[in-house]
Amino acid sequence: MDELYITPNSPLSPKNESNITNLISIVENKNEEDKEIEVFWYGFKQSILNFSKNNDKIYKNLYYQLEFISNKLNNLKKNKQFLNIIEIISNFINDCIIIIFNELIDSYHSNIFITNIKRWEIIIEQNSTEKFLNKELVLYARIYNKIVSKNNIISNDDHIRFFKSIDINNYNENEKIIELTFLVLKYNVSYYLDIILKNYLYIIPYLNQKYKLNIHKSTKGTKIIKLLKNHI
Repeated sequence: MDELYITPNSPLSPKNESNITNLISIVENKNEEDKEIEVFWYGFKQSILNFSKNNDKIYKNLYYQLEFISNKLNNLKKNKQFLNIIEIISNFINDCIIIIFNELIDSYHSNIFITNIKRWEIIIEQNSTEKFLNKELVLYARIYNKIVSKNNIISNDDHIRFFKSIDINNYNENEKIIELTFLVLKYNVSYYLDIILKNYLYIIPYLNQKYKLNIHKSTKGTKIIKLLKNHI
C-alpha cells in the first residue's frame, strides 16, 4: 500500500504548492475510503508549516512532529484504523491551537486555521459520533480569530495576554470561561457571547451578581453588551 499520509522525500522547507496539488490528485484518483482525511491532512500540514516558517525553532519542531505523525497515520491506514487516525489528527489540532496563541499568528493565517477546523469538524461528523476536538480550545481559537481580525496584535493587550496564558495542563475551566466572557464583552463579539451563554449556564448568574443586574437567561448577547458597556 502506498504511504499516502507521508510526503515522499520532503526537504526541510515548506512544501511547494504544485507538490501538494500532485499528492492530493493521487489521493483523489485512488478514491479510498479515507480519501477526505488524507486530502485534509496534506492541506493542513502545508498551512501549519506556512504560518511557522518565520520561526526556525517552531518550524523545525513542527516539521519533525508532522513527519512522525504522518508515519503513524500510515501504519494505522494499513489496518484501516480510521477512527484512530481521526483521533490523532484531532489531538494535533488541539496542540496547534496552543501554538497559535503563543506565536500570535496574524488574521490571515488564523482565518486559514479556522477554515481547516470547520473542514475537519465536517469530516469527524461524517465518520464518527465522537467529537475528538477539545470544544473549549476550538471556541478560544474562533474567538481569537474574530478579535485579531478586528484588532492589531499588540503584545501587551489584554486579549493577547489571555490567549498566551492558556495552559491545558494547568486549566481551570470556570475561571477561563469567565475571563473569555469579559473579552467578548469588551470587543463586542456578540455571536460568541451567545454561544458562551448557551453552553456555560453559570455566566449569567455570575454577571447578575457582579453587576447587581437581573439578566434573564434567554437575553441575547447584543443586549447584554449594551447593558454592560459602561462596566467593561
